[in-house]
Amino acid sequence: MNTHARTDVHRDTLHALLDQGLAAHAPEYDSGLSNHLPMVLHALQQLGAAPARLADYAAGYAVRLEPRGTRLTPALLPGWPALCGQMDAFEPLAAHFAAALAQQGREATLAQALPRLMPGVGAGAFHGLIRTAHALEAGHDGELAAGLAYWAAAWLPLRDPQAVWPAMTLALPDWLAAVQAVPPAGPLPQPRITLRLQAVAATPGFDAAASALIVDPATLRALAGHAAALYAATGNFTVLHAVTACRALAVLMPWLPEPALRTQAMRDFALALGAALHAARLTRFSPADHPPPPAPLDWPALHTAAIAASDDHTAKLVHACGQLGRRWPAPDGGIAPVWAQAATRAVLAAQAVQASG
Repeated sequence: MNTHARTDVHRDTLHALLDQGLAAHAPEYDSGLSNHLPMVLHALQQLGAAPARLADYAAGYAVRLEPRGTRLTPALLPGWPALCGQMDAFEPLAAHFAAALAQQGREATLAQALPRLMPGVGAGAFHGLIRTAHALEAGHDGELAAGLAYWAAAWLPLRDPQAVWPAMTLALPDWLAAVQAVPPAGPLPQPRITLRLQAVAATPGFDAAASALIVDPATLRALAGHAAALYAATGNFTVLHAVTACRALAVLMPWLPEPALRTQAMRDFALALGAALHAARLTRFSPADHPPPPAPLDWPALHTAAIAASDDHTAKLVHACGQLGRRWPAPDGGIAPVWAQAATRAVLAAQAVQASG
């Protein structure tokens, strides 16, 4: 089989499994855990997993999921933003975005939706953002409608969306120091990341610090590199989400039609990422303050290990790191070591869990 035919088979298998998942599974299970299945399937397919591996992963993962509610006929809902933050509104939101994509196309739908969704970018511990980006890259409008609907239903603003933003006064190193200097007043809730994000955001002084980052077109690259280095050094589960969220925002940012909207999206994201650093229960935000990262595996080995992993996150993290490393190459044109270091941390953690089980 030639490469083009193999790619078509992989994509067709992915789309068939996404269709099955959309028909069967709710966007969350177990009182607030995100359904990772469509995201992992796309990551696996991009890493080169065979169709049989995609089907096996889907069958094994689906046993934990809950049934989807009654799907509604696609219909535009002009007042859909009023439903944001209401998980029981997932179906009408999904019907709205399905109609919008069918009638307006991806460009117009995303241009309208993303500015409204970004103030709640922490939705589902960033999984609304992440699922939407995977769906867009997968080229599957049904999954894209579900990703946008989940983001809207789980919408998680960490400041008053109507409040005036302070001036941008802090460069990234100063911003990290300022956010680190405003720790939560008490123990953070267990176990959900979203509850911890909300608790951090409610800390006096947090908003003033976390909203003051100076953002420009290079900010996302800098934040992604920092998150990857911090994850490589710590293996922290919440920081892992920061890395995959950075990739997702990099995918979606070009679909925001105006520079001012991209600037505001970056400010919304930085606020949520600052909350995530505290939600990770890290007292030090610099990778240099933690043990050195593991020696990196080569990329073929990382891909093979990620495809074999049975958890929710390893394939997504390895895929994200490889994609970001190619998006923002090192001065020599290759992939900077930090991306392989972060991917190696995820692979080694997954292998340790599988070995212990």
